Amino acid sequence: RQALETASAAILDGNVISLPTETFYALAADLYNLKAVERIFQIKGRPDWKALLVLIESVSQAEALSENIPSVFYEIADRFWPGPLTLVLPAGRRVPLKVTGGTGTVGMRIPNHSFTRQVIRKTHLPIIGTSANLSGYPSCDNANEVLQQLGGKIELVVDLSLIHISETTRPLYISY
Repeated sequence: RQALETASAAILDGNVISLPTETFYALAADLYNLKAVERIFQIKGRPDWKALLVLIESVSQAEALSENIPSVFYEIADRFWPGPLTLVLPAGRRVPLKVTGGTGTVGMRIPNHSFTRQVIRKTHLPIIGTSANLSGYPSCDNANEVLQQLGGKIELVVDLSLIHISETTRPLYISY
């Protein structure tokens, strides 16, 4: 619970943090905080014309971020989400241009990682979820790799392998 509270508060405070997903570690920030979004581009050394992935926790969040959603979206989302499938939809007016890279579309997915979905739920926000790595470098599979590549550039790295689970604690996620 402390990790959830800390990660959620950090995002709401405008920080860029790193969270695990089922595929790789991601850089996470408030989708609507343009300073935090800009920092992600700076941290990664990523060209600002490249769009950023958005992590959501429900189809209703996808609907809030998009417009003119084709009906096939619902069939695909129902079958493959949560999971590592990114769906690209026409971006709604609320999605910052910086996030779309000027494409007019937004790529999003519901991660199949309980902790990260809980952070999204707790913040009541869709969050940026681009890979936590320097542009051109391999994606990071664990917190140590994130620290090696991005240490000192981000405010928090959530490492669930350091959380000790006791018999009286219900784990949010156990894997690492």
